[in-house]
Amino acid sequence: MDTQQPNSSASPPPVPPTGTPVPGQGGYPPPCYGLPPWIWQKPRRRFRWFFMLVVLFNIAVFGVICAGFFKVFGDVGHQKPFQTEVVRESKSEEVVAVVPLYGMVDASMAQFARKTLHELVKEPKVVAVILRIDTPGGTVEASDQIYHAVCEYRKATSRPVVVSQGAYATSGGYYISVAGDYIISERSTNTANIGVFIPVFNLAGGMKKWGIEYDDFKSDRTPYKDVPNPFAELTEAQRAYVRDMVDTAYEQFLQVVEEGRPNITKFDKAKLDELARTHVVIPSSQPDQNVQREKRPVLAFADGRVFSAKHALEAGLIDQIGYEADAYDKAAELAHAREPKIVLYKPRTSVLAELFGGGSESSAEAARMRASMRQLDSMLSSQPMYLYPTQNFVQNWPIINYAQP
Repeated sequence: MDTQQPNSSASPPPVPPTGTPVPGQGGYPPPCYGLPPWIWQKPRRRFRWFFMLVVLFNIAVFGVICAGFFKVFGDVGHQKPFQTEVVRESKSEEVVAVVPLYGMVDASMAQFARKTLHELVKEPKVVAVILRIDTPGGTVEASDQIYHAVCEYRKATSRPVVVSQGAYATSGGYYISVAGDYIISERSTNTANIGVFIPVFNLAGGMKKWGIEYDDFKSDRTPYKDVPNPFAELTEAQRAYVRDMVDTAYEQFLQVVEEGRPNITKFDKAKLDELARTHVVIPSSQPDQNVQREKRPVLAFADGRVFSAKHALEAGLIDQIGYEADAYDKAAELAHAREPKIVLYKPRTSVLAELFGGGSESSAEAARMRASMRQLDSMLSSQPMYLYPTQNFVQNWPIINYAQP
């Protein structure tokens, strides 16, 4: 039988490099020639552990970032304007909600208040609301929107609303306060300042001095289209028109106070004379105005003056002198709740502030700058203001950004 002899001329198989694992002997597959050895050689143990630690670290960092985004966007579908913080713990399921209203009363604050109170209507565990007010006031429109939102909340729920006044609750701040069931002022609180004004800047004289002329074109049938105009002198008819706007807003303020503080309407002439002797009421030099005050007692306190807490209590503008803790107790008493949980419903912060910290000094300065710009914009807009124009309120107020993220 013929046997085929191996061809001695055939070339032998290639010999793997020294130290290279051989196939079939528990090693790696044959090396890929032309690539660096560190790609195909078996890694050393210490490098393997280092690689695993790097992977675990990256996974942890990614998890933290995802948790932050889920925390911020977890209830995006509901679009709740607030985030909660427990102020006083309790085993009770009942909750007293604290809604802060700090700084300038403007459109962003009004939007926050409306949305928050709308959400609180649907919270069955909330038995009362505390409005923590620390504001000199703001625009007529924003003040009235918040007032209306509080009244609607009371009608929809029949739950008590207690007002806790901080350093200032003047003008628009007091306008909002009278929507509550009970008003508590701190001993050093400045309140009332019932009145309205429209800031009008007249640059006509300066423009004339520098040879700058201003002109606009409007229909002859719309002479009040651009009134008040800071670039032109007001005529007597235009001044009367602006004054009528102020009187309308002022009458609205009086009606709100009379509805919210019925005790004021119970003052008789003897009581007003007694308050006048204690310098709470300043008698008018015009007898007809004193007669009007007897028929409508609120006029005795609605001359734009700021009241201390002591005088406001004597005048019936507030119900009690106390602090925020006293407001907690009063809310629980009116709600017939025993040791309820106190929860702060504060404005939701933005994504960047949530992830990287919104309480830094730079963020606070930026918030103050935004508040200053909002105040300047409101003052330059020549719109009716329920505002006590204190000079440094922007620096003294707690920093809360009511603008929605």
